[in-house]
Amino acid sequence: MRRFCYATAALALTSVVFLAPSAPAADAAVVNGVWRVAHVNFRGRDFDTTEPDLLLFTDGYYAAVSVRGEGEWEPLPQNPTDEERLASLDRFFANAGTYEVAGDEIRMKIIVAKSSRATAEQPENVATFELQGDDTLIITYSSGAVLTFDRLE
Repeated sequence: MRRFCYATAALALTSVVFLAPSAPAADAAVVNGVWRVAHVNFRGRDFDTTEPDLLLFTDGYYAAVSVRGEGEWEPLPQNPTDEERLASLDRFFANAGTYEVAGDEIRMKIIVAKSSRATAEQPENVATFELQGDDTLIITYSSGAVLTFDRLE
């Protein structure tokens, strides 16, 4: 009977260890949430963005979608030409993948992107980040771009 209890306890403990979901790294949890770009500084030029965008971080994964460029992103007409479709699509940016945080460094590895060039030319982005309070995230990319995000959730 005692052997049965030890075997049952060992099996239960093994199940808990191997079947429990792995916890995200404590560092990564600080950026988890839904963020919206509030301000962009690129090589000394400041841009306040009014275009739609979202950056989502969850346990080890991220997704980024945005509209880039100056001027308002106009809706397509009822029957758009190929040129109008292309012009609209050229301003749309999207990628998603995994990320890791170590100290003030964030490393994002692209798994899928709107542009195949993104995965071929720069499959991994390394940047530094700073949290200001709970609701402001500043990411500085190696390109010189500094993006300030406001937390939505």
